[in-house]
Amino acid sequence: MQKFILCILVLSNVVFGQNTIPITSKGGVYHIPCKINGLKMNFVFDTGASDVTISLTEALFMLKNGYLDEKDLIGTEFYRIANGEIAEGTKVILRNIQVGNQYIYNVEASVVHSLDAPLLLGQSAMKRLGNFSFNYVNNTITFGNPITESKIKPNNVELVLVGYQKWMSKNLDTDLFKNGDKIFHAMSREDWIYANKNKIPAWCYYDNNEFYSSFGKIYNWYAVTDKRGLAPIGYHIPTLEEWNVLSKNLGGDNLAGELLRKPIETTSESLNFNGDLGGLRNEDGIFKDINEYGHWWTTTLDNSNSNFAYCIYLNRTYKNVYKGAFNKGSGYYIRCLKD
Repeated sequence: MQKFILCILVLSNVVFGQNTIPITSKGGVYHIPCKINGLKMNFVFDTGASDVTISLTEALFMLKNGYLDEKDLIGTEFYRIANGEIAEGTKVILRNIQVGNQYIYNVEASVVHSLDAPLLLGQSAMKRLGNFSFNYVNNTITFGNPITESKIKPNNVELVLVGYQKWMSKNLDTDLFKNGDKIFHAMSREDWIYANKNKIPAWCYYDNNEFYSSFGKIYNWYAVTDKRGLAPIGYHIPTLEEWNVLSKNLGGDNLAGELLRKPIETTSESLNFNGDLGGLRNEDGIFKDINEYGHWWTTTLDNSNSNFAYCIYLNRTYKNVYKGAFNKGSGYYIRCLKD
C-alpha cells in the first residue's frame, strides 16, 4: 500500500528563550518528543533532513480525533520528490507545533506520495528553534536564541517578541514629537480636513472621545513621517516590509490576522500583540468602523500615487492581514518596532 508523508513547508515561530528537552537514543538515532495541535509524537532528530515529515497514519488519526479539521485542508499542489518524480499533495494548515516550551504557529503543510514515512525533525524546524547543543551524558538537547525573553518592559512599555522583531504591545499615544513640539490636535472635521490640505501632522482620539483612549491616538501620515520624529528613542514606525516579516512569522497573511487580533494562549506565554479594532478617521474627518477594523500606518509610500501611503489592517470576522494604500490624510493607529 502506498503511503503519504506530511511535509512541513513553512514554519513561523515565537521563541521563548532557552529550551532544554530530554531525548532518547535507539540504535544511535535520537528521538525528540514534540506535539502537533496538542498530540504527542516522537520525532527523529535528523540534521541531514531538510524538512519535518509526518506519516499519513498520524494525519488520519489527527483527523479522526479532532487534532485536525477539514477546514485545515486548504488545497492541492504539485512538486518534485526525492526520486525526481512529480507528486500531487494536499495543502493543510497545522495550528501549532510544540517542541519543549517553544511553539511554531500556523504551519503550512502538504500530504505527499512516499513509500516510507519516518517522523523526521529536519533543518526547516531546527533553524526556527535556534542554535542547539547536545548533552550526551544527560540525554538532553538545548535550543538557544540570541534573545532569551519574549517580553521586555523598558520605560513601562511591554514588548512582544515575534521571531527577531520586538514590537510594542500597545498603539502609540503621544501628542509630542521627539523634540518636544506639540502635534496639532485636530478635533473638528474642519481641523482634520485643513491638516490634510496643508500637510500638517495631526492626531485625535476616535470620535474625539477619551473613552476610546485605550486604543491609543489616531494620526495622519504627515505625523508618521515628520522629520521631528514621532516614535520614541530606540524605536521606529515600521515599513510595509517589516509588517510583512511579522505576518510571515505568524503563518502568512491568510492566518496572522487572527493571532495579532487577540492573544495566543499557551501553557507558558501568550503573544499579547493587542491588535485592537479601533476604527479609523477618513480624510474627510469622518470616524468609522470601531470594533470592526483596525488600521496601522507604515512608512511606505505608494509609488503610483504620491498622495497615498500603505497601511495594514485587520477585520473582526476574518483571519487575514490586509494591506492597502490610502490617502495620507486618513487617520490610523501607529505601532512601533524596536530598532
